[in-house]
Amino acid sequence: MELVVKAIEEMTSAPYNPRAISIEALEGLRASIDRFGLVEPVIWNRQTGHVVGGHQRLKALEMSGVTETPVVVVDMAEAEERVLNVTLNNPAITGEFTPDVLPMLDDMEELDPEGFSELRLGAIREPLPDGAAFEPQAPDDIERLDERSPITCPECGATFVR
Repeated sequence: MELVVKAIEEMTSAPYNPRAISIEALEGLRASIDRFGLVEPVIWNRQTGHVVGGHQRLKALEMSGVTETPVVVVDMAEAEERVLNVTLNNPAITGEFTPDVLPMLDDMEELDPEGFSELRLGAIREPLPDGAAFEPQAPDDIERLDERSPITCPECGATFVR
């Protein structure tokens, strides 16, 4: 992995990028970057010149007047770049909050109401787009990654212990 600093004007957004962000969410992202810094660099493909991951972070940086930023450089064909772009944003592999987040949110809101609002942390409690309420999984329903149980690959039959 190569990490370099690039001028924002030298990078091109991927024309196929399937992600969008509301102005409210973008303001929350900008507040996060202003408060914590860019803790997750933009990903840029040397072969195509496209931003592969971090389009919204890049917008937030530009809004804050930043002209250059750290980027992780990848070197891949555009077809593989597209797979990486979607994979980086795949909600099916990012995990979910447990009920433990709710008291944490209460504490954060009490201790730092302005930051809580700016970072849009209250949105975690809001109803989902289809109208369903936020219902985190109960801890008993979550398979813990720290449990060492064997997994058998359905393709080759190899067994792995995680």
